[in-house]
Amino acid sequence: MGMRTIVESIPAYLTTLVELLRNRLHDAQFIARHRVRPEDFTRERQLTFPIVILFVLQKTIKSIHRHLHEFLDELAMGQLFEPVTAGAWTHARAKLKHTAFIELNQQVVLPIVNQQGDQLQRWHGHRLFGHDSSLIRLPDSPELAQEFGRVEIKNHKGATGTAYPEGRMSIVYDLLNRIGVDARLESSRVGEVSLAIEQSVHLSCGDVAINDRGYIPVDEHYRTAVPHIYAAGDVIGFPALASTSMEQGRVAVCHAFGLKYKERVASLLPMGIYTIPEISSAGETEESCKEKKIDYVVGRALYENNARGHITGDTAGMLKLIFARADKKLLGVSIIGENATELIHVGMMVLDNGLTIDEFIEQVFNYPTLSETYKYAAYDGLGNLAGHKLREG
Repeated sequence: MGMRTIVESIPAYLTTLVELLRNRLHDAQFIARHRVRPEDFTRERQLTFPIVILFVLQKTIKSIHRHLHEFLDELAMGQLFEPVTAGAWTHARAKLKHTAFIELNQQVVLPIVNQQGDQLQRWHGHRLFGHDSSLIRLPDSPELAQEFGRVEIKNHKGATGTAYPEGRMSIVYDLLNRIGVDARLESSRVGEVSLAIEQSVHLSCGDVAINDRGYIPVDEHYRTAVPHIYAAGDVIGFPALASTSMEQGRVAVCHAFGLKYKERVASLLPMGIYTIPEISSAGETEESCKEKKIDYVVGRALYENNARGHITGDTAGMLKLIFARADKKLLGVSIIGENATELIHVGMMVLDNGLTIDEFIEQVFNYPTLSETYKYAAYDGLGNLAGHKLREG
């Protein structure tokens, strides 16, 4: 069989990029900036500064030793070379600062890529960036613990007495062009949103950024990484409800036009499921109180003990109040039954104002109404608090 020659056209910008990288890797000042000690990489060795850099940039699923041998064999182009041990590689890698890769990316790779303009892939005319942030467990060492802090391990029984260093890895990358833009390893105490906003300086006007769940990250004013572009509703993730989405849109519009009217979305959001029977809740549940170790008391009112419940034919419904044992402050409301998604708003007003269940007892409710169940759930709660009551609900 005759030999075939395959000719592929290499884009001019890639050739330029390779030459710039080659020059930078052999630049004496660059090497001096990014070696740990002045004497590192000064003697003749198999693992020179450029070779260590290039090997770190390799992607592999093989063992380090095997991949390193194949890498050096390819560089030798058939000539004999002195084998390198895994220990020699470890020592060579320890001489290199991580800042070398940051400088190469920011000062060589990204400027060349960003100059390509129309050659870059875009989504509906916009560059599409991904932001991914994850908490990672770091090796247990005093140096890392001092730098990043320790996080205590907990299980269903509480604290275990074991702690480990934890960091937050956050990266920004061009999804369609497969280009890394920025990477940070910070303390886990640094918030995901605040870190994303810091990294948004790498984005330009008109760029679109999404997070690791496919949502667009926004700040408290619902601004995206591009300050004059806002996002609200399903595209920003939880809770992705029509009610909250409309409120988010109103906050965004008021901020965009400088209106000092609606500046935030309420921290307490209702949940509604429009099934038969309806289900709705707001605030804490018994499960969340147990997790947070909150000492709580429950008060219930059954629709079967309510006149309007009999009129509507729903005698299986129930309203449940959860309140603090210490001061009777309302913590949460859960309802299942007719008009649950309407009734929940009564409890939300008391929750939002930080009032106690006494508010339900003091108010007068129309009769016959399902709203009365709030009053009798409060009475039931007082009976549970005192340790005695006449009936359930």
